[in-house]
Amino acid sequence: MDPPMRQGQTRYPILILILNKEESMEAEVALSEEKLEKQYQGKLTQQMNGPIYEVLSRVMKAVASKKIVVPGNYRSQRGGQCISCSYKANHGMLFPLEKGFLFVHKLALHVRFDEVVAVNFSRGGTGTYRSFDFELEVKNNIVHIFQSMDKDEYSRLYDFCSAKKLRIRNNSP
Repeated sequence: MDPPMRQGQTRYPILILILNKEESMEAEVALSEEKLEKQYQGKLTQQMNGPIYEVLSRVMKAVASKKIVVPGNYRSQRGGQCISCSYKANHGMLFPLEKGFLFVHKLALHVRFDEVVAVNFSRGGTGTYRSFDFELEVKNNIVHIFQSMDKDEYSRLYDFCSAKKLRIRNNSP
């Protein structure tokens, strides 16, 4: 969001919503059809119903005029859409998206693929380790290191990065 939302001295540039896919809703917009058409170019209607994530996404996209980012097709070893890991001192979830990576913790980190120079998979030594580290090297020589990923996620994340045509520094799955 530009400008970021503020709570005290903390600024939040990304708004994260967790919604239930099975939950539906009905919404009524308190504006006339003419005003909706003029102000939102048909993106909103007076009556909207359907899954809560679709209705809320349409409203947020129309009102805020910002892109909505949703989880992509990536599936973890356990069937989820994210990988548990740590970034700096924060434990959270890394979401491999269609056009980037999103780490969710108190302050979210979003890295688009067009910013990524290379990725690196570091196993931390021999095959006896239960986890690996994933490094994202971005422009301006900044490296984001996501640590303690379950080694069962290694091949899926490697295949994902290969499919997205990201440059992989250590080229051995």
